[in-house]
Amino acid sequence: MMAILIALGMFIGWTGIVSIVVPIYTPIAHTLQFVSIWFVMLAIVNFQISFLSPPFVFSTFFPKAIAPPEITTLDIDLGTVPFVGFQMR
Repeated sequence: MMAILIALGMFIGWTGIVSIVVPIYTPIAHTLQFVSIWFVMLAIVNFQISFLSPPFVFSTFFPKAIAPPEITTLDIDLGTVPFVGFQMR
């Protein structure tokens, strides 16, 4: 279920994902007796991972807007790689 969140987050904003996934995941999580707060916290971490992952890398749009002209989007995208690695661990 979390891998699906990461995959969706690469292409869709978080509001769209929540609108699609919550009606599907809520009964499943309830049936499997997941602790709600931990399930939601895992989802939030997976959203963050997906927003730092290609192809769109939503979280890098803002740093690029304020970065000096010599800093490229590729530089910023490569800077997110360690953070994705740490979060996936």
